[in-house]
Amino acid sequence: MKKKFLYLLSVVMLAVICVFGANAYDGDRPYDDTDKFPPEFYKIINGVVYHKNYDSEAKKHYYEIVDYFATEELAKKATEITNLLSEINGIPVTELRFYENNNKKTYPNIKKIILPDSLKVIGEEALWSFGGIKELKIPASVERIERAAFARMSSLEKITLPEKVTYISENLFSGCEKLSKVVIKGDVYAVGADAFSGCSSLKKISLPETVKSIGGGAFAGSGLTSITIPAAVVRNNRFGDADDGPVFKDCKSLAKVVFSDAETKYFRINTDDFRNCTALKKVYLPKSAKNVLISEDAFRNCKKLTKIYNSSNIKEIGANAFRGCKTLTAFTVSSKMTEIGRTAFYGCTKLKKVTVNSKKKAPVIGKKAFGKTAAGIKFVTKNSTAAKSWKSALKKSGLKKMKVCYVKYVNV
Repeated sequence: MKKKFLYLLSVVMLAVICVFGANAYDGDRPYDDTDKFPPEFYKIINGVVYHKNYDSEAKKHYYEIVDYFATEELAKKATEITNLLSEINGIPVTELRFYENNNKKTYPNIKKIILPDSLKVIGEEALWSFGGIKELKIPASVERIERAAFARMSSLEKITLPEKVTYISENLFSGCEKLSKVVIKGDVYAVGADAFSGCSSLKKISLPETVKSIGGGAFAGSGLTSITIPAAVVRNNRFGDADDGPVFKDCKSLAKVVFSDAETKYFRINTDDFRNCTALKKVYLPKSAKNVLISEDAFRNCKKLTKIYNSSNIKEIGANAFRGCKTLTAFTVSSKMTEIGRTAFYGCTKLKKVTVNSKKKAPVIGKKAFGKTAAGIKFVTKNSTAAKSWKSALKKSGLKKMKVCYVKYVNV
C-alpha cells in the first residue's frame, strides 16, 4: 500500500512539474499577455519586440529591443534580422537587450543581422551563440558593449570596435573560434576577464597604449603568435587576476611576449599565466620594474622557452614557475632574489648555467628547485661568500651534481 502511494505521488509530482515548466516557458513568446506586456510600454513592429523606457538623467524616453522575434514561428523560419528600427514615433531605439536570450536560446540559422545606427548600448549576451553570422558591423553610435554580448558566435570572422567603445567587457568574444581580425578604434582602457578566451583563430591583436588593465583569462586558449603588453598595464600592475584565471594559458601558438617598459615598484606575473604555451620562445620583462614576482606555474611546460630578457629585477620565483622548460639553457639571478620555489626549474634538462649577479648569500631555495637540470649544472657567483652559501643551499634543496664557482665580475 505504501509503495503504491509513493508511486502515485511521484506521478502527480512529475505532472505538476511538467505543467509548471510548460507554463513557465513553453516555447511560445507570451507577448499577447497585456498584463505583463502593456501596450503603452511594449510594441511589436515587423515581428520585433520593443520596450519603451525612460532615462531619468537625460529626461528622455528611449526604446530597447527585447526580442528579435515576437513568435516562435518567426524565430524558426528566419535566416536574417534586417528589420530593426532606429526610432519609433520619433523616440530613438538606443539599446539592444534581448531578454529572451536569458533562456540561452540559440539561432544558428541566422546568417545576417543589421543593427540600427541609433544604438548606444549592446546588452549582455545580446547575440550569444548566434553561430551563423560571419561578419558583424557595429554602428559608430555604440558606446557600450556588455558582458558576453558576442560570446560563442562560432562563425564570426572579423569585427571593428567603434571609437566610443572604451571597455572590452568580460567574455565579450569568448568561444568565437573563427574570429581572426579585431580592429580597436577607440581609446580602450581595459580588456575584461576572458574577453578573447578560446578565440583560436586570432593570430594577432594591437592593444592601444591607453589600455591600463588586462583581466584574467583574457586571451587564454587563443591563437595569438605574439603580443605587446602596453606600458600602462605594467605601471598599474594590472596584468591578470589570480581569481579570474591565467591570461595566456594554453596559447599553443604564442611565441613572443613583450612587456612594454614602465617604472613601477611592483609587477607580478600570476599563477599559470603562460602555462602550456608550448611555442613560447622569448619573454621580455619590463626593464624599469623594480620588483618582479613570477608566481607558481607561471611558465610551466613552455617547452620552447629559450630566454627571459631583463630578468635582473626578479625578486621571487614561485614553485614550478619554469618547470618543464626543456630548451632553457641559461638564467640570471639578480641580487634582489629572495626566494626560488620548490621545483621552480625542475625538468629544465638543458639548463647548464645560472649566473648569480650578487655578492649576497643565497636566497631561499625550495626542494628540487633545480632537479633534473643539465648534468653538472654550473652556478657562477660574484664572490666566495656567495659561492659557499649557494652551494650549501643547493645541497639542502636536493641538488647534488653541480659546480659552484665565483668570478670577480659577472655580466648582467
